[in-house]
Amino acid sequence: MSPRPANRHVYSEHLPYEELTQQDVLSALASRNITLAFAVTERLADGAASVVRACRELGVSVAIWPLLEPSEGRWASGFHARRFVTFARALVADLADKRALPSELVLDLEPPYDLVAPPRFASLRALAARPREPDATEQFARLLADARALGLVTTLAAVPMVLADRDTRGFQTLLATPALSLSADRVAVMAYTSLAEGYSAGAIHRADARALLAVTARATEARLGARACLALGTVDRGCLGDERPYRDVAELTDDVAIARAAGVDDLGLFSLCGIMKRPPIEPWLDAFVTTAPAVALPSTPRARAIAAAATVLSRVLALVT
Repeated sequence: MSPRPANRHVYSEHLPYEELTQQDVLSALASRNITLAFAVTERLADGAASVVRACRELGVSVAIWPLLEPSEGRWASGFHARRFVTFARALVADLADKRALPSELVLDLEPPYDLVAPPRFASLRALAARPREPDATEQFARLLADARALGLVTTLAAVPMVLADRDTRGFQTLLATPALSLSADRVAVMAYTSLAEGYSAGAIHRADARALLAVTARATEARLGARACLALGTVDRGCLGDERPYRDVAELTDDVAIARAAGVDDLGLFSLCGIMKRPPIEPWLDAFVTTAPAVALPSTPRARAIAAAATVLSRVLALVT
């Protein structure tokens, strides 16, 4: 059975491969035309081919999501591009040798783990002073081009602040995440309403988080057009360990409705690990796939102020970085 084109992705970061490849799990994804994007580290690389093959057998479109260990930075960025690209290339080559190439490669552009893990957030000055690899953008561009030459769809995951950048400078320069400088088939902007609430120390309420999602969705669609995607969530904690999850399925339903109303219908969900911990899984998956667009988009003064502040900060960063 050949995988079908899909505009829904679910990400799996921590679920053991033996659980990930259970027939009932993959069948639930296949029946809803959901692509599985699963994390692969060097420690897990030997098992990646078996996941790809299991997905193929049940008609699930599958994406590999290369990640480094947290001590090495975890995500792709200009601070350690060479190390990341070397691993990603080796992974793709190994899967090609085993005739187990996935349908898609996800390149997750985020600042290094140690800069965002608790106790978090180095000062802007310290972040700006951290050494970068001068050819990082070119390294990522070649990786994406080579993956595309093998027939893989290419996806970038991007932090939402980069949408405030006028061109390729600003937040992209500061964070060393050149999302708008790279050519990929899809760009998935991380619009996690639960994190907006959780990391704001009470300053952002659910109403504001919903409105920020609407702002982000509209900016994503306007900036990226046919490449526009949104990553929604979160259903569970991730690598950092202190992420705030959705309260219930209703919040996911609400987020999908807002994203679709803003014109973005290519959606990702973080994460399958969380869905498996909060059974039954069917209501989560059905909400993700079948929810209709909202009648109107939410807006709050606080969300508008945050978006305006991000634009101003981006312009300042473009001048000083």
